[in-house]
Amino acid sequence: MFGNAVVRFALPVHLLEVTGSSVVLGVVSGLSFLPMALMAPFGGIIADRINKRNIMVFLDFFTCGLIVVFLILYGRLNLVAMVLILLFLLYGISGAYQPSVQASIPVLVEEERVMQANAVVNMVSSLSGLLGPAVGKLTFCAAGVNFFMSALMIIGLPVIVMQELDFSPAEASRMYGYMQAVLGAGGLAGGIGAGLLGQKLSMDRSYRFLMFAGGMQIPMGLALLLPCPPYAVYGVLALSALLIMALASIYSIQIMAHIQVTVPSHLTGKVIAWVLALSNCAQPAGQIIYGTLFENMRGMMAWIFFGTAAVSVLIGWYSRDAVAHT
Repeated sequence: MFGNAVVRFALPVHLLEVTGSSVVLGVVSGLSFLPMALMAPFGGIIADRINKRNIMVFLDFFTCGLIVVFLILYGRLNLVAMVLILLFLLYGISGAYQPSVQASIPVLVEEERVMQANAVVNMVSSLSGLLGPAVGKLTFCAAGVNFFMSALMIIGLPVIVMQELDFSPAEASRMYGYMQAVLGAGGLAGGIGAGLLGQKLSMDRSYRFLMFAGGMQIPMGLALLLPCPPYAVYGVLALSALLIMALASIYSIQIMAHIQVTVPSHLTGKVIAWVLALSNCAQPAGQIIYGTLFENMRGMMAWIFFGTAAVSVLIGWYSRDAVAHT
């Protein structure tokens, strides 16, 4: 999962460096998520019928083969097409991989340890995503968060760091790499926090993590709106992203544990797969839209963050009622 996440980080950044277009970045990133949504249901069915270990081993070797082919063809074919195809395949692999990982947890641990086990898995996979899915009505809340918050982070951060903060090209790539490390650290912090708190976390109060994560986009917008040095803006973005990732990880762990405890074991893989598919369907559309917004709102990017913060807080508030009915 770590290697897959590293490649999925490097390819869009390299594409942005070569083309300089946030629209291309948004379209390619958005379209590349479609295989994850399509493969997740099949991955769930397979996870319930085939040895989960064998599924993960096969997908690891298949990923290795894809990278070798990409290296051989690099420079000989159109870069945009190559990146799009490879991202298609990598996200498809991720869509098939995740149900096997998540469906293994209830088999490996006792019910009262599911929360802690999810925290461990989340710490490993936190580099490859920002927010997991919800269940029942909660699925629509997760879809809304993926459409607005997650898509904004995926498209907005590389565009701002690499094009708006007056860093040199080499420094911009390095600083965005650090930003990705910050996101990973936030995911680790959220996973550790969820593991330590365990059963002290209540589903009834899970919506607060979502609302706080949305509110942390306001400082990001203010940093872009006010006359601040590039490194000061970068620091605000990094700190806010760290907190957003930590809060989102805790929320994700709570929701996934809720699914695993309430769904019969023989249906766990299928249910998780469909929830992942539904919630992830919104993210490609969000990435394409944000790519267009960032391309056409140069100098007004702060308002993109303010608008997304307002919508994210509203989704968090709505999820409070959704949790009450699950």
